[in-house]
Amino acid sequence: MLNIVLKNLLDFVCTFLIVYLIYSVFINRNKKEYSALKEKDPLRGYIAKYQLDLKKTKYKTVLRTVTFVNTIIISICVVVFTNINNVLWGTLICFVLIIALIYLLYDITGKYLKRKEK
Repeated sequence: MLNIVLKNLLDFVCTFLIVYLIYSVFINRNKKEYSALKEKDPLRGYIAKYQLDLKKTKYKTVLRTVTFVNTIIISICVVVFTNINNVLWGTLICFVLIIALIYLLYDITGKYLKRKEK
């Protein structure tokens, strides 16, 4: 039992580090400033949804927070998917899990950043 938990924890940490590095180096490379974001960028939607004031909250803080949340979501789904033997069930469970985690974690971090502004 302990071996399974430790293996899953190690998988989570390794996946987290790899995804965070890839996300930070390749995806966030072009997002150095808010004005440089494209109109349809999800980060713009995140900032607009929670009405974050970029004069009070630094853009880099929002970018790092969203990167961290996305990495956690991906890592959890990878660990869950690898522990389910059936590919179809794994895909369905991960799909539902991704939607739930995005809604939950984005809401928590958006409210946290908004509260931090005050």
